[in-house]
Amino acid sequence: MRRARGASCGADFVGSDRALKRLTLTTAGEAARPGVPNPVSGVPTVAAGTSLRDVLSLLLQSGGDVANVTDAAGVSIGTVSLAAIREHAAVDSRQPV
Repeated sequence: MRRARGASCGADFVGSDRALKRLTLTTAGEAARPGVPNPVSGVPTVAAGTSLRDVLSLLLQSGGDVANVTDAAGVSIGTVSLAAIREHAAVDSRQPV
């Protein structure tokens, strides 16, 4: 069966957006490195429910490579780094999103 003209382009576009979709569906709280008792000074702070896509945007805007993550009460639960975001974005592309 022949693919309709332009269908390949659409499939390529959807496939290339998988990493960003994964970042939208994963929260800072899920990716946070626990065990940091005190927030890192001079870096952005995000709520645990913030998507990694939003954290990535914030880090790119601020020029930082780490953000503090807080729970609903504002208590530090850890940090999330650009490296952690990169790892979550690079999850095996065969997994459903």
